[in-house]
Amino acid sequence: MDNYLPNFDEIIKTVDFNVALLYAVILTCCVLSGCWSASIAEKKARGTILHLLLGFCLPIIYPLLISMILPSKLKKEVIEEPKEVEDDDLDLPFQDLNSAYFKKIYLDSSGNPTGPFIIDTEDSVIKAEVIVEVQEDFIVAETLNKDNERQRLRVPYSKMTSCSEA
Repeated sequence: MDNYLPNFDEIIKTVDFNVALLYAVILTCCVLSGCWSASIAEKKARGTILHLLLGFCLPIIYPLLISMILPSKLKKEVIEEPKEVEDDDLDLPFQDLNSAYFKKIYLDSSGNPTGPFIIDTEDSVIKAEVIVEVQEDFIVAETLNKDNERQRLRVPYSKMTSCSEA
């Protein structure tokens, strides 16, 4: 009976593993370079397939080149500097509690969190040690639970009635 499979023992004996390792390293470098190029292109709102192929063909050089030269298609947003908030503004009974208000008060001028805050909601009163994050529809406030451990709560603006510094 004829055996149609090759003799693998002979093939393994004739393979130069140094050359095979070199090919594997080169192929890995090309694939990683292509993925890196596609990632850079995606961050700059460009097509990824073309940059993946170019990064594969020109390893290391192409990703470095496009990271420095390729302009972004994303529009740069103009961020207005928040005005200084007076302490009197924090205790007003009818505040416009939205993301703009909390972006003004949750950090001081050097970028450190301010607080603590007393946040009145429809259901309860929350003492927030710091406001961790300000989102479009809610804030993330860090409070202390019964065991004096820190926990984070999402407080939607629609549930808030007032907010003041403690």
